[in-house]
Amino acid sequence: MMPAMSTYMTKKSWVVSFLAVVSLAGSSAVAHADEVDDGKGFVELVLGQMSPLGDDTWDNANGTAGKFGVHGGVWAKRGAGFELGLDYTPLDNVDQSSALGSYHSDLGRVRLLIGGRGGTHVAKHVRLFARVALGADYIRGSVRISTPIGNFDGDDSDVGLGAEIGGGVLLNVFGAFAVGAQIAVPMAFHFTEQDFQKKQYLDAKYNSYDLDLLLTLGTSF
Repeated sequence: MMPAMSTYMTKKSWVVSFLAVVSLAGSSAVAHADEVDDGKGFVELVLGQMSPLGDDTWDNANGTAGKFGVHGGVWAKRGAGFELGLDYTPLDNVDQSSALGSYHSDLGRVRLLIGGRGGTHVAKHVRLFARVALGADYIRGSVRISTPIGNFDGDDSDVGLGAEIGGGVLLNVFGAFAVGAQIAVPMAFHFTEQDFQKKQYLDAKYNSYDLDLLLTLGTSF
């Protein structure tokens, strides 16, 4: 019970800190430079943390991890604009053993997503935005397995379906630059079961749901 409560409090404190950053950005908006015009292209770097929310298979195997990525696209003058995103998350090592053998993996996750983004100015230099994207969720890394029916020590990978919804706030500074924060819920769906006969050593049949808290630095052109 105590570890679960500690994990809950850690996640709660990160959410509170994240919301504080968003509030600070909004309250200081009036003191900064010109807003970015709609219809322009944009590129942004994101850096923060990923916290697993489920399902149990995913949540039990992974803890909070760092995440970084790059997004680019076009802000729409009306409606939703275009967005392309690439991000990377180093996942936790998994070590499992029983009377039937042992399993170890050290994986990383890369997501390539395409979707839409829409925003609105809530103050002269502040834009709130929402985003939705769909694409590929790719995991790869080292896998070491020892069982009575076979052994494997090498690299393996799997590609699943990736989806994401999110939103945030951007504060325009120094003309073409923006800083801000965003929150997102990445989802992934993998369907590949472990099968030694088919040389599929990575056990990659799971769904994952995460909470991302990200700081953002962007520019327009």
